[in-house]
Amino acid sequence: MGIQMKALLLGAAMAAVACTTIIALILSLANHQTLDRPYSTQYGIVFDAGSTHTALFLYQWLGNKENNTGIVSQKQSCDVDGDGISSYVQNPLAAGESLKKCLDVAKAAIPEGERKTTPVYLGATAGMRLLRAFSAYFYTFDFLGLVPKAPLTQVLSTIETHCNKNWTSLTAENPNITAKYLKDYCASAHYIMTILLKGYKFNNTWDQISFVKQVADTDIGWTLGYMLNLTNMIPSEWSRAVTGVPHSQWAAQIFFIVFALFLSLLIIAILFVRDLSQ
Repeated sequence: MGIQMKALLLGAAMAAVACTTIIALILSLANHQTLDRPYSTQYGIVFDAGSTHTALFLYQWLGNKENNTGIVSQKQSCDVDGDGISSYVQNPLAAGESLKKCLDVAKAAIPEGERKTTPVYLGATAGMRLLRAFSAYFYTFDFLGLVPKAPLTQVLSTIETHCNKNWTSLTAENPNITAKYLKDYCASAHYIMTILLKGYKFNNTWDQISFVKQVADTDIGWTLGYMLNLTNMIPSEWSRAVTGVPHSQWAAQIFFIVFALFLSLLIIAILFVRDLSQ
């Protein structure tokens, strides 16, 4: 009777081990979930080498991109000390040295792990030309007191008044503006108005035009579109998806594994005692 009871207990224990093992196996295979881990942030630097100075713009976008193009936003900007890079024609090495300060500023804003993969581009506009404040719509209209927008009649009258002043009056009224900028505002204003009114025909839609420097903390300029286009050449980051199970399922799985191990040890103990009693 004792031997039969031990055999019965041993059979029950082995059945329990089989059941718990099957349950643990099912839990380990069933109900897996895939989670998308956040993509890392990629960075790019563009130098805007203009006619009078150079500026650095640091951009960022998520590594996955959409249609191979990054959704670019501006993270930081920095004005390079000194004149435009064309002023270093007699000393080209000094042009590179002038960029170092802003490069260090951008470097500090980029995580260490992303610095080696951050591309740097220099886009030379008027700064590489021999001829010359015409561009910078915002700066010209800001000087004239016409930002962010003003009626067309006010714009035309303000430009006319400014251009009719002599040099002595201009310098006396604007002592904080250097001569190289001050002398170009009249010609720049007429050039801008010719483009907008006679070129693009904004006469009847002038009230829809605004002259701004930034939108949503991003400078308005060619460098943003330039960086946006260049992201096409930067590989997208591979998917960072991970597969796993919910915590409650993981806890149940561990319980049944431990329970199966416990029953296995119990069977070994029963067999050992049984051998000793025979």
